Amino acid sequence: MDHKKGRYTVRKAVVLLGAVMAMALGAALYFRAGIGSDPVSTLCDGLCQAWGIPRGTASLLVNGGIFCAFLLLDKSHLRIGSVFAAFGVGPFITVFEGLLGRLLSGELPLPAKLLLSLAGAAVIAGGRALYLPCRCGAAPLDMLVLSLCAKTHWPYRRGFAVVSGTIFLLGLLLHGSWGAATLISVFLTGGMADFWMARWEKSLQVFVGVGTENELSGDVV
Repeated sequence: MDHKKGRYTVRKAVVLLGAVMAMALGAALYFRAGIGSDPVSTLCDGLCQAWGIPRGTASLLVNGGIFCAFLLLDKSHLRIGSVFAAFGVGPFITVFEGLLGRLLSGELPLPAKLLLSLAGAAVIAGGRALYLPCRCGAAPLDMLVLSLCAKTHWPYRRGFAVVSGTIFLLGLLLHGSWGAATLISVFLTGGMADFWMARWEKSLQVFVGVGTENELSGDVV
């Protein structure tokens, strides 16, 4: 039984790593396109301008604030995967930005920027669709989305659009920077994630042992 639990733990770690790398690559594609980023980045940029704080501090305040709120109010979405998804993306973004900078040097035409932004949304959605079915925790933004969906019985795509749209509006009120890619993120990422999850969820859950965990002692991850 311990061997079986260990096998599922390794599998979940592999899926989480793939999800984190996918979300980091998607963010790097947004940044390389240079026509806006995700709504959380808009909010962070607004906080930078309003409070005169570094971008890293603003990101820590937003993600850490959501994380701590759920730690106090609702721990149902908090597991080791939450930490993995919340704080593991940043280092990979740096790696992928360097690679994309070398591969796609110079100024890009607008159609290429739009294609990169669409690719970024699709890859981020794929990352979310990888780790969410594994039930190993959620990143701060997804904590809000899943909590809203649980209360309203909305599909993930609608909850994602409402939560990310609200965060985007808060960023706008603080004069955070945004662009076409921000709108792509708000309106397309959730739908893409739903599309991938409908196709991957059952296979992923079998792969990581969801459904057999009650037969094991404790959580797998």
